[in-house]
Amino acid sequence: MWPAIAALIASALGFTAGMFGQKPPAGNTPISAVSPTPYFRECYNPQLDQKITLTWPDNFTNLPDRRVELNPDVFGSYWPTFNANGDEDKDGIPECKSLVMNSQTSDLALPTLKRDFIKVRNDVRISSCKTDEQVGPFAADYDCGWDPHENKRGSCYIVENAYTDLRKIAETAVDGENREVFWTPFSYNKGCNFETDNNCGPGDWKNPNLKDFVYVLKKRDAYDKTVRPNCPALWDAGSTNDEACSHYFDVYLALDVYQQMQEAVIPADPEDPMYFLKNIMENCREQSHFTPVPDSILWIPPSFVRQPFLPPGSFSATGGKIIPRNSLEKANYQKYIWAKPNKFIANKTNLIKINERTGTLVICSGTPGSCYDSIGTIVFRDEDGTAETFRVYSQNTAPETFVLTKTSDAATLHTYMISKKDLPATETRRDPSLQLKNIEFISQNQWTWATPWCKPAIYLYPEKLTDLTVKLELEGELTADIPAYDSENGWQVTAGPDGRLKIGEKYYPYLYYEADITGNKMPEKGWVFSQSELKIKLNGLLKTSGFNETEISDFLHYWLPRLKTKPYYFVALLPEEEINRKEKLLFSRQVDTLIRTRVIFEGLDAPISIAAPRLSGKTRSGFVVADWGGTIIGESCSDWKME
Repeated sequence: MWPAIAALIASALGFTAGMFGQKPPAGNTPISAVSPTPYFRECYNPQLDQKITLTWPDNFTNLPDRRVELNPDVFGSYWPTFNANGDEDKDGIPECKSLVMNSQTSDLALPTLKRDFIKVRNDVRISSCKTDEQVGPFAADYDCGWDPHENKRGSCYIVENAYTDLRKIAETAVDGENREVFWTPFSYNKGCNFETDNNCGPGDWKNPNLKDFVYVLKKRDAYDKTVRPNCPALWDAGSTNDEACSHYFDVYLALDVYQQMQEAVIPADPEDPMYFLKNIMENCREQSHFTPVPDSILWIPPSFVRQPFLPPGSFSATGGKIIPRNSLEKANYQKYIWAKPNKFIANKTNLIKINERTGTLVICSGTPGSCYDSIGTIVFRDEDGTAETFRVYSQNTAPETFVLTKTSDAATLHTYMISKKDLPATETRRDPSLQLKNIEFISQNQWTWATPWCKPAIYLYPEKLTDLTVKLELEGELTADIPAYDSENGWQVTAGPDGRLKIGEKYYPYLYYEADITGNKMPEKGWVFSQSELKIKLNGLLKTSGFNETEISDFLHYWLPRLKTKPYYFVALLPEEEINRKEKLLFSRQVDTLIRTRVIFEGLDAPISIAAPRLSGKTRSGFVVADWGGTIIGESCSDWKME
C-alpha cells in the first residue's frame, strides 16, 4: 500500500517536473511552461490575496457527486449528492470538522464556524488514478489498480487500511464560481522523519501533516475529449508520463497555520507538525531528477531500463528483460503486463527509477492485497561485464510501479515506474572524465518538498524571477555549449529561485559548457583519501566550500562511479581565483554569492604524504551562483589541459 500512498502524496503536493519556484513579479507576464498543459507551475508560494473561506457545515453538505454523470459506467448507481459531515469514529466531532476545520468542538456546542485558506500552489497536476474519481470516459485503459468503490469520498476519517486517495469533501466559491474541494491527510514520509527518498508511511498514524491543505479542482483531462482523447490511465503519472489522464488543482493552506509558520522556529523534532511545514514545505523546490543517459547505465541497477518487458506469449529473451521463472510468475506477467496492451508495449515501454530505500517486501501468498506479486527476474551487467540478478515485484495497489531487489541483498528496494519516453538504443561508453559530453537526459519525480537534483554546470539562484545575460570570457576555446551560446550576446536567461532556467521556449536545469583551457597549474597541496573514504570526505570538502546539499549530491552521483580504479586518490581543488581568471563569468545582474570549484583527482596505488591546504567557504546569500567541475589526471579530458 505504501508505494501507492507515497506516489499519491508526491503528486498531490506537486512532486512532478515543474518550472519555477517563485511567482512572477507584479506587472510581468507569466512565462508559460513548455509542457503538454498550458499551466505555469510553481512551488510553495503563499498568495495572501488569493483566499477562500470554508464554512461549517454549509460547504460540506448536499454536495453534488458529479461522478454519476461524468463516469456513469462506474458510478451511475450512486446518489447524486452526498455529505462530508460524518462522524465515523463516534467521538462526537465530525472528522472533517476536526481535521480540515481544526475544531475539537462538537456541532452541539459549536454549530457553525469558518476557516480561511490561502493559495500556495498553482495548477498542480495529479494522476487521475490518485483521486477518488479515477479517470473518465476518454481514458485509453480504464484500470487504476484499486477498486473505485472502496473510496472515502466525503470522509476525512483516517484508518490504517483505508486508501488515502485525494477525495472530494466540500465545495466553495472561487472568483464567483462554485468549485470542488478535495483533501488528503498524510505527508507520506512522516514515519521516517522526512528522509529524502524514503517512503515509509505515516509511522504511528499521528500528525497527518497535510490535514491543513485543501485542493481546488480546475479541470479533468479524461472527461473532455477535446483536451486529451484516449489518455492512458496511469498510476505514476509524473514527468515521464506527460500524456496520462490527469486532474489539475490549486493548493490552499489554512491561513492560521501560515501565520503560525511566520513566527515559528525550525524544530529539531520531526514529530513536531511545524517540522514538516518549516523544514520541508518552506524550502521546497520543483521536483525533477535529471540523469544524463550515459550515467543511467553506470549504476547497478541502472536509473533507466530500456524496454524490459517481453512481448505477449514470449518467456525467454536475452539480458535486460524481465523473465518469469515459473507458472506463478507467468500468471502475474499476464495479470500486470500483457493484460494491459495500452500501457505495456514491448518495444516502447521503459522503466525509470524513482527511489531506493531499505525495507522488507510482504510477498503475496495467494490472497490479493497490498502484498507484492513476483513477476520474474532481470539481469544487468556492469562495465566489466559482471552480471547481477534482480527479482522484480509489483502489487495491485500500484500496478505500474515495480520494485527490484538484488538476489543477494533483498533489503535494498529499488522502485521504478513505467515511461514511454525513449532513449538511444546504443549504450555507448564515454570517457568518464568528461562532464556530460553526452547531454541526453531522463527526468524523474522526487517524492519530497526539497531541492531539485540536477547535473553539474552553472547553477543560478536569483531571489526572484529574473531576466539576465550570462557571458563567458575564456582563456581557451569553447568546445561544447548547451543551450547554444551566442558568442556576442551570451546566454539570455530567465532564471527562478529554484534554479530552473528558461531560454527561448525551452527549460534547462543549468547552463553547460566545455572548453579547452590552457596553462592551468597543478595545485601543490591537497588530500589523499582511500577509495572507501571518498564519499564522506568529498562531501565535507564541498560543504565547507559553500555548496549546498543538492550540488554536493550531484557531484558525488556523477564522480564516485568513476573513482573505482585505484585504492587511493589524490584530491586537489583549483583555486577559485584561478577559475575566475581563466573561465570568467559575466552577469548583467549583480551576483551576491559566487561559488566555483574544479576538483582534480589522481589515482594512486599507495598513499603518499602531502600538505593539506586551508579551506575556507562562503555564506550563501542573495543571488547565488554555484559552479563545479572536475578532471581525472592521466585521462583525456576536453576541458582540461595541464601546463
